[in-house]
Amino acid sequence: MIQLKAVLFSNLAQALLKSQLWRRAIDASTSCLGLDAKNAKALYRRILAKDGLKQYEKALEDFEALEKLGSNVHGMDLEELVKLKLTIEGHKAERDRLLADEESEDEDDSGMISAKHRFDQVIEKYNMKDDETAGEIADWLTRGNSEDGTCVTLKDLERRWDMEEEDAIDFLAWINMGQQFQKEQAECAQNF
Repeated sequence: MIQLKAVLFSNLAQALLKSQLWRRAIDASTSCLGLDAKNAKALYRRILAKDGLKQYEKALEDFEALEKLGSNVHGMDLEELVKLKLTIEGHKAERDRLLADEESEDEDDSGMISAKHRFDQVIEKYNMKDDETAGEIADWLTRGNSEDGTCVTLKDLERRWDMEEEDAIDFLAWINMGQQFQKEQAECAQNF
């Protein structure tokens, strides 16, 4: 009776794979393996379902379990298994490369993102959200690039808003980034 249930779960997994119901196919395969841990077809079908869900690491773990079965993999095309494993490893490598690229882009932006977050905290702390203050800050963002080279100092911030030194440094860091961005955009426009 147990063996019959295992076969039924394995067959159910195959039907679910054909319908691309990956999670259900994993559940059916897992149920089969709970009854018959050495069922190679159930492992194979779970690998296919995990590949469909892009769970490449888990699929490769199942490949290890399938390889441990050794001679119990009878009836399965070993060449096809090798191709599938290489395909999944390729998918995993490509996904890992894309994730690494995204992380490096995030790291490039993280300085600017954290500076903006800190700037927003300072604006909130010193209640600098009114229209007059916003205009003054915008003026500071642009006048640092003017020909007369005027700039905002820590003393200016302390005098105007009674700002603590650490807050003033973070505030000016964001202003500096804004000025740098404006210079880069002007250079790009000029080169274009």
